[in-house]
Amino acid sequence: MLRKLLDENLIVFHKEFNSWEDAIKAGAQPLIDTNKITSEYTEAMINSVNEFGPYIVLAPNLAMPHATIGAAGVLDTATSLMVVEEAVSFAEGDPSKDAKLFITICASDEAKHMDNIMAVSTLFSNQALVDDLIESRSVEDIENLIEKYSL
Repeated sequence: MLRKLLDENLIVFHKEFNSWEDAIKAGAQPLIDTNKITSEYTEAMINSVNEFGPYIVLAPNLAMPHATIGAAGVLDTATSLMVVEEAVSFAEGDPSKDAKLFITICASDEAKHMDNIMAVSTLFSNQALVDDLIESRSVEDIENLIEKYSL
């Protein structure tokens, strides 16, 4: 999965953001740039967090921005990866709702959405890999992790 993201230019790195909304927009930008989504989907992701709270933070330092199946703006099924040096807070005063690693997903139908979630869940169930990804700062770092973990 990481190799595919790297090959499709869907991995980005940032130092910090002023808000979680800005972080979601930046994590979605590679998907916009490669015609996987439109900005409508980015807004749908932000609206989902505003409506349901920070449910996209799956674990400390790990967020999976997405919107509901059928949300406007999805053109294809895809995933992007963003690493942020400074943690992004989704709930002030609750460090368990901070994220440095963003896996943004979009899917054109429910079956693909579930496949996407399963692939992400499997990959990121490896805590050592998650920790190494959080510390990565370049495409070269990701290439080394692909080799290290035989991904």
